[in-house]
Amino acid sequence: MNILLLAPIHDYMAYFVQKGNEPFVIGQGQQSWYNALIELGHNVEVYRYTDTVIFPQKVYEITRNIVQKNFPILYHRLKRLSDYLYFVLPHNHIKNIRLIRKAGKTKPNVIIISGGTSSIFPSTIELIKKKYKCPVIFLSGVNPLMSSTLSEKLMIKDKIVDIVATNDRAYKKNWEHMGCKKVIVLPISAADKSLHKKMNAISRDLHLYECDVCFIGTLTSGRQDILSQLTGFDIKIWGKILSGQSLSPTLHTLHQGQAHDKKMVKIYNAAKIVLNFQPNDMTHGGNMRTFEIPACGAFQLADTIDPDFFTQGKEYVKFDNVRDLKKKIHYFLLHDKERKTIAQNGYRRTLKEHTYSHRFKKLLSMVSYD
Repeated sequence: MNILLLAPIHDYMAYFVQKGNEPFVIGQGQQSWYNALIELGHNVEVYRYTDTVIFPQKVYEITRNIVQKNFPILYHRLKRLSDYLYFVLPHNHIKNIRLIRKAGKTKPNVIIISGGTSSIFPSTIELIKKKYKCPVIFLSGVNPLMSSTLSEKLMIKDKIVDIVATNDRAYKKNWEHMGCKKVIVLPISAADKSLHKKMNAISRDLHLYECDVCFIGTLTSGRQDILSQLTGFDIKIWGKILSGQSLSPTLHTLHQGQAHDKKMVKIYNAAKIVLNFQPNDMTHGGNMRTFEIPACGAFQLADTIDPDFFTQGKEYVKFDNVRDLKKKIHYFLLHDKERKTIAQNGYRRTLKEHTYSHRFKKLLSMVSYD
């Protein structure tokens, strides 16, 4: 099957120094999508809608990072403005012409769009869809009422998108409220077998990350409040701090910087307990950590996870509040055998049901082809 995958690169600075010919940054979800689709035997052509078409990519990224860091309010206002004026921006017209040419070479049987684009015109997707009689799949892991671009909203409104796959039941209701034809709860996050894996205890550098408790993720103010109450444990924290926010003084000695892909896998293998906080508006839970943690054989202690994904008490453990979290950290640090059994159960379930190959095999079986 010929698949046209429209997706972004999240970190071009990391991509510039990356070795190999991967279309995305190693560790980025879209690279795992690509790997899984290739593994399933499909021909995948990638169109990166974040690539620049006028200025050199490095110049653009350096400038963007400077503006975002030093003028965050201006940056977000300009970003919002470009979203609403997407159709009048000259570089977007060039991008859409290139996309049509790419489709002409690919002759897609299906189009897969990763959420977050404000540069692709609904009319362009509709044109390609009609010409090649191919369904359009939209993948999103965020709340559409908060994060959808104008272009994406119009694709939904005009029924150009045939199916939306989302991570959470609450998000599903929001997509339906927006008028989507068909929405399924199928996380775009999963385990990448080539990256997320168990490591030997004597693996290189693993001892550098050893700790009783760890957390990797965006350090929102709410998460910082919780983590600040866990300083009595042997805990290490990795994650970025949102623009306009600062790191709590209580966490300065615990914060180890950021961690992605292979480094993240080492940390999960080295820690006894890995914490997972779902986004506040994700009522049931299915973020990337939900599947990456057990894929590394780690014990997951989370605030919530959809029971369709993992069984509470058997494949992960749920906590209700900070007091309950502290109590369960104490308990599972003292009960190694029980902790390791739950971690192993989560690992087996992940390999059985929650790899990216599982995701796309199921997703592609749910759309109709002319």
